[in-house]
Amino acid sequence: ISLGLVGSEMCIETAYNLRTAQIITFAPLSNQTLRSPNTFTVTASSDRGLTVAFTSTVETRSVCTVSGTTVSMITAGTCRIVASQAGDSSNAPADSVQREFVVSSALVLTTPSSGLTGTFNSAYTLTLARTGGASPYTFDLTAGLLTSGLSIESSTGVIRGIPSAPSTQTVTVRVTDANGATATTSSFTLTMSKASLANATAPTVTASTLLLYTSDAADE
Repeated sequence: ISLGLVGSEMCIETAYNLRTAQIITFAPLSNQTLRSPNTFTVTASSDRGLTVAFTSTVETRSVCTVSGTTVSMITAGTCRIVASQAGDSSNAPADSVQREFVVSSALVLTTPSSGLTGTFNSAYTLTLARTGGASPYTFDLTAGLLTSGLSIESSTGVIRGIPSAPSTQTVTVRVTDANGATATTSSFTLTMSKASLANATAPTVTASTLLLYTSDAADE
């Protein structure tokens, strides 16, 4: 505000610094699973073309941190990221925008070390041990083929069926979670064998059977 005289009258001049409002566009963030590397990049924009800054909220910094536009995930939990723009001489500060996402623990698929043998023409089941990740899960083979009669259930990873022939097959299994994280077993071998003779049922011999055999031998 400035004061001055114009002729015999007092003149008051007021200068207003009007800054333009701005709006941040920050899209929702997808849930994540811990994996290597445990980082991803975030983007946001101001409708005034100014650079947007990012930070994680204080209460979630044990789960995730932000440096520039790179989010680093530390452990499983909920992460909240705030996008802000402080404004400048021509643009007012923007209202901040907060986004939240869930970080799941690392996905692990254990290579089986037992239950790898079965018997031809008998029911067989092998359950793989999975931990971590986010459901739903999808299982598939990345190497090798299962013998005829066996298949892998895509939603559980259970290998089951009735093998139609003796065989030895080496396979590798992969699991993919809802966030696109994957885990893979090392290769392992499934062996389907013929039934052992030791397990065959011996014929039942009765006194009448022995008498008939003895009688037939005497007639000869």
